[in-house]
Amino acid sequence: MEEIPEDMVPKEVTSYTRNYLDKLSSGDISYCFDQLDKQAQDNNSKKLFNYFYENLKDNQLKNSAIIYYRSSKTFGDNPISTYEIGYEYNESWVYYSFKLLEKEERLNVLSLNVSPFKNSLRHIHQFTLTDKGFLHYLFLLMNVAIPLFILVSIGFSIKTPLRKKWLWIVFMLLGFVSFNLNWTDGDFEIKLMSIKLLGTGFSKTGIIAPWVFSFAIPVGAIMFWIKRAQLLKELKNYQLTDTNKKENNAP
Repeated sequence: MEEIPEDMVPKEVTSYTRNYLDKLSSGDISYCFDQLDKQAQDNNSKKLFNYFYENLKDNQLKNSAIIYYRSSKTFGDNPISTYEIGYEYNESWVYYSFKLLEKEERLNVLSLNVSPFKNSLRHIHQFTLTDKGFLHYLFLLMNVAIPLFILVSIGFSIKTPLRKKWLWIVFMLLGFVSFNLNWTDGDFEIKLMSIKLLGTGFSKTGIIAPWVFSFAIPVGAIMFWIKRAQLLKELKNYQLTDTNKKENNAP
């Protein structure tokens, strides 16, 4: 996902959020707190703003890029608009993400997240094989091998005398129980209630998100080869029986 052009975001949203960050970086904690939506105002918010200021006051908020934006609106007698926007400041490598509420043409901050890093997350989360271990290479292998295994299995199924063959093909296209790997930090998880087309997948949910590789067990393809072996065995036995009958009946 690339940087989002500024003209795709309402000007009042970018002006409001950048002014808010200027106030935060200058230590105007009262302004930042007052701009919070009522449901977000508590003592922890003030402590959090002081923490942000103490840790970020020496950073220069220059050369920002919008890396995330989403909006939604409810209709009715009291319409409410919700905006989510994220910035990357590429000299200090600090990420700011807002969730704003607009009620009665007034913007307020529902939540603010500040994340400092030593480098751009676009660099940190890039796809690379440098310093990767056994698990990373295993997932790469599975992302290639499982789809090939499924496609080869489907090819053989076409020539195999199966009942309800189309159901078998649909079954073989799917993988069950997902194994997921965060490519950046190597975090591993298993999702039992998961189905994947062709048994594999990889995704990246945003410009500063890590790549996630996954594979699932090709249950249908495995069961097909077991079924195929049984059918071939039955066919072989039938042919042997038929041959013996013909020999016994021969004059």
